[in-house]
Amino acid sequence: MEERIDIKLLQTGKLDFVQFKKIMIRLNRANDALLGLGRIELYISNYKDLCKEKKLEREANHAKLFTDILLDPAKDSIKSDA
Repeated sequence: MEERIDIKLLQTGKLDFVQFKKIMIRLNRANDALLGLGRIELYISNYKDLCKEKKLEREANHAKLFTDILLDPAKDSIKSDA
C-alpha cells in the first residue's frame, strides 16, 4: 500500500518526477487498454448488427451478453482504476 502514488502524495504533499512518471505510465496503459476494448466493442457491435440483419437472434443475444457481462464491466473497472 505504501507504493501507491496517491498514498505517497498524501504523505509528502508534493509530487516528484518519479511519482509523476509512474502516474503517466499508468494512465497510458489504461488508455491503451480502453482503446483496445473500444475496438473490440466496435467489432462486437458490427457482428451483432450483422446477426440481427441475418435474423440470427441467438448469436445477436450472445454478442449483447458479451458486451454487457464482460466488455462494459472491464471498461468501467479500468476507468475507475485510472
